[in-house]
Amino acid sequence: MIEQTPNRDQPAGSDDDRDGPANGRVQSASRPFLGPLPDPHTLARYGEIVDNGVERLFRQWERESEFRRSYEQRLLLMEFMNQFVGKVVALVFCLFYFGFVVIAVYLGQERVASVSVLGGLAALVFAMLRTHPSGADRSG
Repeated sequence: MIEQTPNRDQPAGSDDDRDGPANGRVQSASRPFLGPLPDPHTLARYGEIVDNGVERLFRQWERESEFRRSYEQRLLLMEFMNQFVGKVVALVFCLFYFGFVVIAVYLGQERVASVSVLGGLAALVFAMLRTHPSGADRSG
């Protein structure tokens, strides 16, 4: 709704009255709505402006919602697979590392074995501190 109010600084009937909104105030009104869809009156206007406007709007909304859900599912699956592969690789590495320490002890290389164990523990503590920071904010 647009309402024009004449400029009160100009006398009535002057030449400047023909200029329209440039000399007056323009007021507009809007209807805000909450949620993904407008109110029924606005939806009905879509149908008047565009053929099958409401149906097209709903179809597009459903397609976008389905795409978003499938995209989120793919992201969750990729995150799960990333964590799973990381755990498998870490397990294989630990088994090889443990085998190295056992072989070093078997061959009588206690210093090599003890330094290897301390180095492995230090690497483990570093990795845990890096992936699990202290503090309440873990939102990323």
